[in-house]
Amino acid sequence: MDATTQKKFDEVASLIKQKEEIEERIKNILNPEPRVALPDDFSIKDNVLTIIQDSGSDGISKRKILDEIRLKHPKVKINATQVGSSLAYLKQGKKQITLDKGKYTALNAV
Repeated sequence: MDATTQKKFDEVASLIKQKEEIEERIKNILNPEPRVALPDDFSIKDNVLTIIQDSGSDGISKRKILDEIRLKHPKVKINATQVGSSLAYLKQGKKQITLDKGKYTALNAV
């Protein structure tokens, strides 16, 4: 096989590899991550509020809230976005918590 033929084969192999990588990226974009269903008796909002109330007037950070939920419920997959959504709901919608210097406190503990 001469050099030009080998070069063509290498180019075709490279293009095939690129095609496979592109198809994989397209598949990842089009197929969302599977959602994990929470148990029926589990409420992120209620757990977040309980943890904040238990922290007293000292307050607690978002990260510590997430860590405590993960410790108490290791089989339930919780992420920071879900905790953040619950905090926003409790702060803005229900007006049950406040945020001061990165610490969340329950209004009845202030």
